[in-house]
Amino acid sequence: MKLITCIISPARLEPLKKALWAAGFRSMTLVEARGLGYGRGHLETGPKEDFLGEAAPRVRLELALRDADVEPALEVMLEAARTGRIGDGKIFIGTLDQVVRVRTGERGDAAL
Repeated sequence: MKLITCIISPARLEPLKKALWAAGFRSMTLVEARGLGYGRGHLETGPKEDFLGEAAPRVRLELALRDADVEPALEVMLEAARTGRIGDGKIFIGTLDQVVRVRTGERGDAAL
């Protein structure tokens, strides 16, 4: 099992949600976020370190998936979220050791 975490611009959220829904990926978690990076804002120099001024609004979307579903979901996400411009975001894929459905106690793939 894998956890896909996708951090994107809020402007790309609706197209991404629609594309995932149409492809059959209908369980996801959405979190409003703010992010710093070299692709946004201007670099300011402080007394001892470099930092970016203002954090940009972002959306964090997470999907817990069976291993076989990761590549198809990733392709849908890349197609829907990519604009080709700086700030398109990042996608992280990590391993889930265990998933438990709170309501039933089911574990593993059955809990997804």
